[in-house]
Amino acid sequence: MKNKLPFYFFWDKKSILWLLGIAFLIISLISFVFIPEMVYSFKLKQLKGETKGQVISIKENTTMRQGRYGNKIVVESYLVNYQYMVNNHLYWGQNTLSGLPKVQYALKKIIDSEFKRTVKVRYDIEKPSKSMIALEYLFLNERKHPATFNFNLSAILNNKYMAFI
Repeated sequence: MKNKLPFYFFWDKKSILWLLGIAFLIISLISFVFIPEMVYSFKLKQLKGETKGQVISIKENTTMRQGRYGNKIVVESYLVNYQYMVNNHLYWGQNTLSGLPKVQYALKKIIDSEFKRTVKVRYDIEKPSKSMIALEYLFLNERKHPATFNFNLSAILNNKYMAFI
């Protein structure tokens, strides 16, 4: 046992840099998934006013991706135009929402007759033209996670642009 190496023998500068690089990569991948939703929630909490709005149009922003079984069209985000009223003034807003399954589920619920295209709009009290759509209330009292539902929002939106007037 005289040839046994001490435990600190393997912890040279090169190994430590590799370990730090891998740790940084893992942390950045995790933050890539969770930070956009945290930023959305943070911005939403800053807007104190709340009213109901009407969805006017939804447009899909799609891209072509290559997968194992060939090319497919993937929805990256949705461009939602809406209007809302504050102090007898009509305002128009536009939000870009991610293409996550829970957002698709929320948009499907909004398009369906259940909500009659009505959404909750959060706005800045001092500057009512600054607003965002709040989708969190759609997931309250749900028994299943929205990602478990399988549907095709593209079929609902037909030609990638749907106007509700």
